[in-house]
Amino acid sequence: MSSHPEKSTVDVVFDPARLSDGEVRSLIREHITQVESAIHKCAFRLEGNACEACAQKLERKIGNIPGVRRATATYLGKVLAVTFDSNVEPEDRIVSDLKNSGADIHPLAPRPAEERPLVRKILAGDLNEETSCGLGLAFLSASLFVEKSSGVGPLTHALYAGAYLFAGQQGVRSAIASLREKVLDVDVLMVLAALGAACIGAPFEGALLLFLFSFSNVLQRHAMDRTQRAIEALQTSPDPARRWAVAVTAILLAPVFEELVFRGVLLVSLHQAGYPRLAFWGTAVFFALTHMNLMTFLPLVMFAAVLNVLYLRTGSLIGPITAHAVFNATNFFWVVLGGPGS
Repeated sequence: MSSHPEKSTVDVVFDPARLSDGEVRSLIREHITQVESAIHKCAFRLEGNACEACAQKLERKIGNIPGVRRATATYLGKVLAVTFDSNVEPEDRIVSDLKNSGADIHPLAPRPAEERPLVRKILAGDLNEETSCGLGLAFLSASLFVEKSSGVGPLTHALYAGAYLFAGQQGVRSAIASLREKVLDVDVLMVLAALGAACIGAPFEGALLLFLFSFSNVLQRHAMDRTQRAIEALQTSPDPARRWAVAVTAILLAPVFEELVFRGVLLVSLHQAGYPRLAFWGTAVFFALTHMNLMTFLPLVMFAAVLNVLYLRTGSLIGPITAHAVFNATNFFWVVLGGPGS
């Protein structure tokens, strides 16, 4: 007999010469409570800067722990969910085994909203990524200005080096974390592309690539932080009205905001500037990059392309917003309302 708690099913193999179908069903009804009571689900906050491919590798490693029936991890959402059989391994042992597997886990509890002055956040290091991104843009702008005004020289090279240093900090750290896990992901490819651009005499393009990547990281982190708070409130709130309020907010606000930015501003601006192909595929690629997931990169590019077609064909944001909302709603109800093990 084997149980599948995520599917709420139990598979039983029996000899019909010894037991009838009715007798098997009677035995299952008699003992099913023992099976159900032994299956538990728990969720933890997962810390780390690794990629989603690294998260899948962690899932496979955790799946080999005795008693673990299912494990789902995401470094982007910072959540690790585990379904396990307490008859095989008690919860305290499971937590210990998870930490021994390399998972940096902490209790999944709602984080209090912090209202601290901007200066204190900077001094505490909470805005290091934002600061590096801003300095990278400053060095990039200065290097372009100096190159256009006085040509390429030692000062230009120094400014480009500063742009690479600050704009590429987060990308390099993520790439190193991925390489330690022996994973080739978008972070590694982005850093290699920027270094390659510098080697062939195109430092501006490489620095610009690193800046856009860093900027998308900043936007994604803030968006994911807000989304994570909403999900935590949804999972921990016993009030159904509040759960539905959070669900409606997550499904409606995100599509409206993203469509206003990607289709309403970026796509239109580049199209009117005379770059229709760059407008179409550039916004689609940038949309996928902001989600920071190599496994879903190509599907998200195609999805963004569909949204671009909807907007260009209709001339209205209603179509893209509706399609985006349906897409988010499907994922939201599947991941969030399905429980921690979903």
